[in-house]
Amino acid sequence: MRFTIPVLSLTRHQQDPPVELDGFFEGANGTGVETGLERIQARFDKQRTTLQKDSVERTKHLEAEVSHLDNIKPGIDKCEEMLSRRLLIQCDKKKAHLLLRLTTVITD
Repeated sequence: MRFTIPVLSLTRHQQDPPVELDGFFEGANGTGVETGLERIQARFDKQRTTLQKDSVERTKHLEAEVSHLDNIKPGIDKCEEMLSRRLLIQCDKKKAHLLLRLTTVITD
């Protein structure tokens, strides 16, 4: 049977070393389990707050995008209506709807 031994050389420069290494070290030195559990809980709390902060930032960015698009929508609708009127005047309805869809796709 083979046991894997944690290697400190690869992880000693990390800001947060893996939990297994801390547990191995503390267990070897007779530190209580409660201390390790408190550290794990603190680490998870820190990660949770970081994720929540990042999600709020992303949500605010997306809300700003939606707000911008809502603001420019009336102008785009007016341009689309004006373009469709011009096309209906210049050619029959079937060609006008086809041209309108093509211009919409091209401008998007």
